[in-house]
Amino acid sequence: MVLTGAVCILVLGRRDVPTRWKHVSAFVVVSSAPVGAWLIRNVLVAGTPSGDRPGGRVSALTNMGGALSTVLGWFSYGEDALLRSGATLLIVAALIALAVIPLRERWKRVRGRLVELAPVLLFVLIYSAMLIAGAVTFWSDRLATRLLSPLFVPVVLCLAVLVRAALSAELSPRLRRALGVTATALFLALMLGPVWRTAMLARHYARDHGVGLNSTQVGSSEIAARLFELGPPPSAVYSNDPAAVYFFWGVTTKLIPMRWELQSESGVFDPSALVGAWPPEGQALLVWFGERHRENLLTIQQLSMVSRMRTLEQFSDGLICAVVRGEVGDEVRPVPPGSSPPRPDSEHPTPN
Repeated sequence: MVLTGAVCILVLGRRDVPTRWKHVSAFVVVSSAPVGAWLIRNVLVAGTPSGDRPGGRVSALTNMGGALSTVLGWFSYGEDALLRSGATLLIVAALIALAVIPLRERWKRVRGRLVELAPVLLFVLIYSAMLIAGAVTFWSDRLATRLLSPLFVPVVLCLAVLVRAALSAELSPRLRRALGVTATALFLALMLGPVWRTAMLARHYARDHGVGLNSTQVGSSEIAARLFELGPPPSAVYSNDPAAVYFFWGVTTKLIPMRWELQSESGVFDPSALVGAWPPEGQALLVWFGERHRENLLTIQQLSMVSRMRTLEQFSDGLICAVVRGEVGDEVRPVPPGSSPPRPDSEHPTPN
């Protein structure tokens, strides 16, 4: 927002250039003060403005494709992602084609419309570019709806401007009416997408009586019920969802290792760095939620490649395992998907 405002003042401002630069300086200082103070606080407390992150693993082209697919998904409905995106692209292309017809008007009117829409278009371009550049430079979450949501209102506004351009075409009354009806129908078809998605989410939340840790789906899980029954463990606890363990058990829980910590530049997984090092406490409990796993964490099979594990209790939606740190000289053997983790040798103690 700050960068977009600065560019708008410089490019679209009507004052002389020195005055515009003065306005930009004042605007940037005032609008950046709150977040700037927070970043300075972070540096003083933690030595970094926004946390340390490893380098990015996904190319700019892949991030751009994912972002486009997400935005198209907002305005589509149905189960097949390819068909949904294709239909949305066709509708948007038709709207652009209908809006191009009035370009035969005088350039001054066209330029006026472009200037009117310029701040919105600049925000869309700058925000998208910053997201993609950040995702390429640093490891970040996938460019899905959570990160792209600030683009929703600007995108809808751009679509509405296309419709208005079609409605204001200087054509014969009959042709202009047909053009307006078609453009409006296409716009309404796009707007049904968000309505459909919202209805599906509302239905999902109503069925599960909420979302997240308070939903019926989570509250009725076998592993959650078992955690409520168990007392505080005598050893450290790890999980692929530490917040859920704390919520159900009231026990401070650590996150299992991240996948990127053990990947080379080529993306190949190398577990050897954790052999003899994880868990650092020597022995621990692992609470594994099968339905709540995140892609950036190691899987249960990969964890069994770096430590000795024994299943204490198994549920339909997860496991509770005893984990003992392996020796540096231990042979690392992958566990086939779907199989149980290997049991530790008898001479290795296991947590209760």
